[in-house]
This record gives sequence, structure tokens and C-alpha cells, in this order.
Amino acid sequence: MFKICAHQFRRAFLSPRLYLALVLGCATQIISVFPLLDFSKAMGEPLGILEAFIYFNTDTYTATCAFLGAVLMVSDIPFSGQNETYTLLRVSRKTWVAGKVLYLLGISAVYYLVMFIAGALFISENAFAANVWSLPLTALVQNRAPELAWEYQVSFPYGHLMILTPAIACLLSYLLSVCYAFVMSLIIFWLNLRISKVLSYLAAVLVHVAGYILTIGFLTGSYRKFSLLANSLLMYHNISGSETESAYLTLPQSFLIYAAVAVVLFLLILRAIHTYDYRITVGTKQ
Repeated sequence: MFKICAHQFRRAFLSPRLYLALVLGCATQIISVFPLLDFSKAMGEPLGILEAFIYFNTDTYTATCAFLGAVLMVSDIPFSGQNETYTLLRVSRKTWVAGKVLYLLGISAVYYLVMFIAGALFISENAFAANVWSLPLTALVQNRAPELAWEYQVSFPYGHLMILTPAIACLLSYLLSVCYAFVMSLIIFWLNLRISKVLSYLAAVLVHVAGYILTIGFLTGSYRKFSLLANSLLMYHNISGSETESAYLTLPQSFLIYAAVAVVLFLLILRAIHTYDYRITVGTKQ
């Protein structure tokens, strides 16, 4: 299992596809935090080094766009080379699937880790390294500089997140993002075994779009709990236990949902690979 995972990682790091995906993800992270950096400079106060990724994870639009990089990154799953058929014949199908699934979890973690590093480096010119919330983000929560916030088109109306420390908020944002990318990559993995790659990507993107619509398309927040995308965003969680957040899931509930969906998809992939007829297409060869 681990050898199959390591082999897949080696192939990934030799593929331009991975680097294009990372460039897309990093560009999305930087675009997201760029106005916040300008806002902090105008205030004359630094940001926390962890706040770039937290701010990104509370922006539904940029988080949605960043997922497209993850789709590109895993677009060659499961048969990424002409020798995959022989590998599958030499090991058990369960071991082969487990190795691929472990790779998808690992590469999702790498993707968002690189994005975090890119955001942190970008704001480092005006940032401090401490586990406290910065004055610019606090001012946005308390609406203390509305004219300046309007000028730089920034907002952060998520005061309930500040009961967490920035380190915990950043870690949770990272884990939620990784869980979402992992589950969606499993969907692509399963669909690629059942239908053509083009249709599987389209189906995965439609699931993603449906989650986006459930997240922003309704005035009430109660629909967001049914969106995998919404549950990957930290601000759509019941963190403090207050009645105003009762429409959202708690963090443990979101992680349990991701785990349950991942297990179901793993079983579906195992079932699909057991009935696969080995008509494996790689590029123009079959």
C-alpha cells in the first residue's frame, strides 16, 4: 500500500499537472488576501502570519475557485501510467485502492499546505508571528473602520471565530479544506472507474457547484449543513454553542460526515475495481 502511494507521489511530482494546480491554488490564496494586506498597511498595523489562510477559508468564492486546482491535480486518478494494469495484477485490489486513497489524502494535504505557505509568505512583509488576533482583523469584526474597509473591499463579520486562537482556527481551516478536497477526489476516483473521465469531472464539478449554491443561494443558513463545501468553511460551524449558530453543524459533526462519506466512497471504489474489466486507457493507448 505504502509503495503504491510513494510511486504515485513520484509520478505526481514529475507531472506539470501538479505544478499548474499549485500555481492556481497559490494565486487564489494571494488574490484572496491581497485586499486584507492593503487594509492592514493603511491602518498601519500588521496582520497575524496565520490570518492569511484563515481569511481565505472564510471566503466562499475563493475557496470554491481553489478547489478547481485540486481537480486538476488529481485528474489522472486512478490509472496514471501504462504500468498500472500490471501493478494491479501483482497486488490485491484492496491494497492497490488503499495506496491510491492514501495518496489522495496526502496530495490534498500537500496542496493546502503549499497554499498556506504562499499566503504566509505574501503577507510576511507586514505580519507578526504570534498566536493572537491582529488589530486589522479585530477592527473588521468590530466594524471600527467601515470607510477604510469599504475602500479596500474587505470584511470579516465572523466574530464567533475569535473565541478560538489563530493557531487553532488556522489548523481547523486547514483540516476542513483537506477533508473536502480528499472526499471530492474520492468521488472523481470512483466515477473514473464507472464512466469516462470527462463525464466524471463534470459530475464532480456539478457536486461542487451544488454545494456552492446551497452555501450562498439561500437567505437562511439551515441549508448549509447539507453542503460539503459549506462544511469545509470554518465560519459555517457552531463553535460557541449559541442559538444564533444552531443552524450550523459543530466541528466534530463535520469531521464525522467527511469520515463517513470517505468510508462509503472507499467501499464503492472497491466494488467498482472488483468489477473493472481492465480496458484501461492511457493517453492514446488502450
